[in-house]
Amino acid sequence: MGKSGLHLALLAGSVLFAFPFVWLVTTTFKADEEIFSERVNWIPKLPFYSRSSPYIDQRAYGPMRPPTRLEGDDWSLLQPALKESLWRRAREVAPPGLKLPAEAEEQMARGLWDQIRDTLSGPLRLRDGTAAAAVDKAVTTEAVATVWTTVNRQLAIGKLRLLDERNQDLAAGARVSWRVTGGEMAERPVALDGEMGRTITYRDGPHGPLTLRCEVRGRTEGTQRIALGFHDDRSWRHVDVLLATSRGAFRSSRPFIMGNGQWQDLTWSFTPPRDRQSQEILLVPAKTTAVVPTPPRDWLVLFVQVRPTSPLQAMFDKFARNYREAIRYVPFWTFARNSVTLVVLNILGQLFACSLVAYAFSRMRWPGRDVIFVVLLCTMMLPAQVTMVPVFLIVRKLHWYNTLTPLWLPSFFGSAFFIFLLRQFFMTIPRDLEDAAKIDGCSYFGLYWRIMLPLVRPALAAVAIFQFLGSWNDFMGPLIYINDLRLTPLSLGLFQFQQEHTAEWGMLMAGSLLMTLPAIAIFFFAQKHFIQGVTLTGLKG
Repeated sequence: MGKSGLHLALLAGSVLFAFPFVWLVTTTFKADEEIFSERVNWIPKLPFYSRSSPYIDQRAYGPMRPPTRLEGDDWSLLQPALKESLWRRAREVAPPGLKLPAEAEEQMARGLWDQIRDTLSGPLRLRDGTAAAAVDKAVTTEAVATVWTTVNRQLAIGKLRLLDERNQDLAAGARVSWRVTGGEMAERPVALDGEMGRTITYRDGPHGPLTLRCEVRGRTEGTQRIALGFHDDRSWRHVDVLLATSRGAFRSSRPFIMGNGQWQDLTWSFTPPRDRQSQEILLVPAKTTAVVPTPPRDWLVLFVQVRPTSPLQAMFDKFARNYREAIRYVPFWTFARNSVTLVVLNILGQLFACSLVAYAFSRMRWPGRDVIFVVLLCTMMLPAQVTMVPVFLIVRKLHWYNTLTPLWLPSFFGSAFFIFLLRQFFMTIPRDLEDAAKIDGCSYFGLYWRIMLPLVRPALAAVAIFQFLGSWNDFMGPLIYINDLRLTPLSLGLFQFQQEHTAEWGMLMAGSLLMTLPAIAIFFFAQKHFIQGVTLTGLKG
């Protein structure tokens, strides 16, 4: 019973301490509406993949929750009656011209219940009709329109603009005509989410992917960017672009993934965007002139292709979205390169300097050795805050400010704790090995390099792991000495990203997880050497 209780306690402690990390991982897979929802979403939602559009998103709303005040009836009995009343009321007060399809009943009822659940003041009872009366009073036309916007997913396109260097629209006076293959486009623009656009209906089948072809006839020679109003249906399909001009053919360097479900301006540019946070997609040369003939001068032919994927690909695109955005918004690889550089230099410096000093303290006899070692240990009692300002003044005097030098050079002077750790390990090595090497003519440095270092590998591994974690997670050092974004490591870079994008929790969690994974991987793969280096320190052998 004692062992079982101990194991249960250890298991409970492991779950408790692992919960923040699990929450961090799951948050990276969530969309913004899942993070900022009034209902806590413990598990990320799977995307709903439909093979046709428009469609009803059957995963837009979760199951209905019981009201705060429920008297006389069980929730399992009241819920079907509420669904029926909500659906009846939704059809009665639907906006003019909106016909709610039967397949939208479940999601409309769930969405309307989420809208009115917390507004109901009195108790709900099935027998006396208070539930139906409360629904009739709370459900309004605005509520139905709001829920329908979330439930109904459809594709639409808006205005096409050809922008020059001065951001003027060259297509304003040009002739623009659209043709659709693999689907149908509405003849007239309609209002969708408050903006005008032309809705598009399509279905996956043998006819191929949906392709929108646009011909622009006018003065298009100075076009630098192409902007298209686009309302995606959140089907997680990929949108590619092929552009044929008199200068040649161009294609989009990466696809646009339809995962927003709202209006936005898709912009394709001939030049790389200057701002990393720009949503512009670069156009690169394409060798497709045999399929798409070169149009006449002052003509421009744009092909927008909506390619179907699969439910598995849609799930991957949804879960990887925050990681893609974090890497695109943040110069992640620049930050990672700086962090790796600092880690490597600090580990090399600490291993060389600390092992050399520890060897001198443990294996060599010289005047004042023990006194100096005590002074070295006393330096561990000095708080870092005491030496922060003097060290900063020295760094500025040496013109090392805003460089990586003050973040790695001090490691080549050693660390008192690591010197103490390695000294204790060196002292466990029998002197017979050292005497035998001296008889063979080995020098002191040869003894250190060829005999001692191979025997203290566990301790060196422990020092390397400690230094890796310290350098990888160092925040205060870069904050004090670095003022250039190009020299910023990950620890400070993610903090700056949080300051600029306080509401982008999904991307922040994704970046934090990418920073945390190397430390976790290093610890798990090297835990044998780490534990051995700590447990064997100070043992005589």
